[in-house]
Amino acid sequence: MTAADYSEDERYKELADLLPQSVFEIDDEGKLTYVNKCALEKFGYTYDEFKNGLSSLQMVVHEQRQLAMENIKMSILGKSPGFEYTMQRKDGSTFPAIVNSSPIIRNGLRVGLRGIIVDITERKKMENALLQSEQLLRSLVDNMLDATLILDWNGNVLFANNAAARLVDIEVPVNVTEFNIRDFLHPEHEQTAFEHLDRVNNDKGGFLWQYKIITKKGREKWVESLGTKIQFNGLSANIVNLRDVTERKRAEQALKETVDKYRNIFENAVEGIFQSTPEGRFIDVNPALAHMMGFQTPDEMIRNFTDIAHQHYVNPEGRSEYRALLDKDGVVKGFEAEVYRKDKKSIWISINARAVLNKSGDVLYYEGTVENITERKQYEDSLKSLEELESSILSAIPHAVIGLQARTIIFANESVEAVFGWTPKELIGRNTRILYRSDEEYEEIGKRFYPVLEKQRFHREMFDCRRKDGKDILCMVSSARIGNDLTDKKIVVIYEDMTERKRTEMEKSHLEAQLRQAQKMEAIGQLAGGVAHDFNNILTAVIGYSNLLKAKMAQDDPLRTYAEHILASAGKAVNLTQSLLAFGRKQVIELKPCKINTLIKGVEKLLARLLTEDIELRTFISESDPTILADPTQIDQILINLATNARDAMPNGGSMKIEVKLDRIDHAFIESYGYGEIGKYALISVSDTGLGMDSTTKEKIFDPFFTTKEVGKGTGLGLSIVYGIVKQHNGYINVKSTPGQGTTFHIYLPVVKRPEEEIKPEVIPVRGGSETILIGEDNATVRQLTKEVLEQFGYTVIEARDGEDAIRQFEQSAQTVDLVILDVVMPKKNGREVYEVIKTIKPEVKVFFMSGYTADILTDKGMGEEKLDYTSKPIAPQELLLKVRTVLDGR
Repeated sequence: MTAADYSEDERYKELADLLPQSVFEIDDEGKLTYVNKCALEKFGYTYDEFKNGLSSLQMVVHEQRQLAMENIKMSILGKSPGFEYTMQRKDGSTFPAIVNSSPIIRNGLRVGLRGIIVDITERKKMENALLQSEQLLRSLVDNMLDATLILDWNGNVLFANNAAARLVDIEVPVNVTEFNIRDFLHPEHEQTAFEHLDRVNNDKGGFLWQYKIITKKGREKWVESLGTKIQFNGLSANIVNLRDVTERKRAEQALKETVDKYRNIFENAVEGIFQSTPEGRFIDVNPALAHMMGFQTPDEMIRNFTDIAHQHYVNPEGRSEYRALLDKDGVVKGFEAEVYRKDKKSIWISINARAVLNKSGDVLYYEGTVENITERKQYEDSLKSLEELESSILSAIPHAVIGLQARTIIFANESVEAVFGWTPKELIGRNTRILYRSDEEYEEIGKRFYPVLEKQRFHREMFDCRRKDGKDILCMVSSARIGNDLTDKKIVVIYEDMTERKRTEMEKSHLEAQLRQAQKMEAIGQLAGGVAHDFNNILTAVIGYSNLLKAKMAQDDPLRTYAEHILASAGKAVNLTQSLLAFGRKQVIELKPCKINTLIKGVEKLLARLLTEDIELRTFISESDPTILADPTQIDQILINLATNARDAMPNGGSMKIEVKLDRIDHAFIESYGYGEIGKYALISVSDTGLGMDSTTKEKIFDPFFTTKEVGKGTGLGLSIVYGIVKQHNGYINVKSTPGQGTTFHIYLPVVKRPEEEIKPEVIPVRGGSETILIGEDNATVRQLTKEVLEQFGYTVIEARDGEDAIRQFEQSAQTVDLVILDVVMPKKNGREVYEVIKTIKPEVKVFFMSGYTADILTDKGMGEEKLDYTSKPIAPQELLLKVRTVLDGR
């Protein structure tokens, strides 16, 4: 049999065999002319028994056969579509059923009925059970799938179950007495419904009818109704069971009009539909498929494609693969192929198809649907490109990016190797425990992150991690959950290695601390420099007049002791002033080559006297005895201050050690401490076994005026002065200390290769002269003192109170002036400006300067440009006389 021989009648019968209800056809005498498989199985007859002639009345119990025959005649005339019967099987067993039928019309004549038999055994059982008690009725009826109504004979609703309310789109509970069945009947069926109501009232019930209703929402539905006359609340009424048969009616209509409906669907389907031969020709295509392929009509497409494999498929092998699947399985689903359209442009399609077989199992044709998936394929290609782009982006991120599910690594980018030393392949499938230093820290980060991610999408914080090689690193761990919650425990985590950045920040912090320290030192230095000038002028007067007073006293004068005390105190004041200037690095120091061992030995006895008897002093000098550029007095000051601190830190005695050795500052030292220049250094280590210091105290010990001593026992300047002197020597100092374990200071002083200079003190007797000396000094006390000292030793003195006065006095007496003594800083004109003027007047005149200001101010006043005779205030009378004589004599 060919596809063309496969008639519509046979298609109809194949469809009927697939239905779960009994389908039949009878002639006008009630003889069965067709039954489907379900009917034969339901009633227990064989196909041969049906072929030998079987009456439909044999399927109804004897008591209803006459009624059934009457109903058959009515149904052929189209007056009543459905009836209820007690059906009888071949073995004599019975079951209730509803028979729905419609007339068969051929050549304009009604020649029989075609119908469906529906077994209603279960429904009948339910109806009988509902009648047993009113309480059970209410409970069961309200939960029935079918609608149940009780009506009076005018159509007013006396009772309705919930299913009835739902059937007509009314919310439950509902006051049923408000409605009449006319409220819901379709106008076309209202009269017929009331005719049926009258028949039930006249005891002619027990049969089914169907009609249309309109719900409250305006929806049309088909219902099947079975009415029975009952007594309700003492009145005659009609109980009606209604079933929504809308879908069944559609199925019956579809069965009745199989060919027309199929053609309508076929013609109007949005998807492409086809039938084709296995050899490769289209039998039929719908308009949607034709338009999809660029043709105006289905016939045009069928004519153009006579060899589907080679004309339609871009790859003919695809058609062979498609046929092989159909031959093997009988169906294909989602088969994708690239095909040509009429205009030779290609598109991608997805085919769902089945092989239609004849009774012998041979393939008649293929039929199926076609969907244009070109856009989807393009989207998939775009998605693939996007995924490749995402992968490239993730690979380009310099931080480790890891995807996790329940803390198991499911994804890792290429940068994980740079951060952790693991390759992505090594990490995937493993737990993140391997990225942390310990089980405790692994548990800790889980406790920190997951509860937060339950509440918010993103969280980050710093955490210690461990690389594959065992090296610990500091990471900024940023995590975000994937999705709206953590149901599947999926998150993405970014590990940014912060180790180098943290180290840089620490170095920056260290440098900033050094800068702050330097700024504090500078501020105190400015203060010391400002105070020093006035203080030095005062000390000049105190020391000068005390010396004059002492010189006029006899050796046994009892007042001489007072003068000596004044001079001793003034000397201490001078030392304090110099210490302040050294601390602020304002003191002019003279650095000269010195052997480090010689400096240590020279101060050793003095240090021993500073320490108490219960403190042992030990010194260890360097075998190489390196040479440094130093001011010996200032080095003594360093060791004296450190020894004083060590003594106060050991109230119960102990040991102090001074050790000298040759050391070197290298890159490792500079990286560790944040300062220094590469080279050789003399390292002086001063250690004690005292109380030690905590980290907070260590950070402040070089701060000016910081002290841990009691009031009156320390100025807070000792270590600040040490720091200032070390810096003036281009050196470095640091401290190591632990509470209860003592303290060690390390002082690094640069080593030089120049030989040590030997200084032999020269004793010059003090003597006077007869020369004329001009004094330019703005401080009246200092000027008067200087005049008195010089005049006592025979000199003639001319006074000037400021710079302009000094020039004026010199111009008047230039021929007689042999020496000019100038204060560096004076009103109107400073000492250097006066010097320049008088040198133009008398180039050979001798000049020397005095000042109580610091070196930086002297430089600002022009005193640093060339070698000029200069002495610092305060100056004793003997020193002044020696300086005057030295300059005048040209020595």
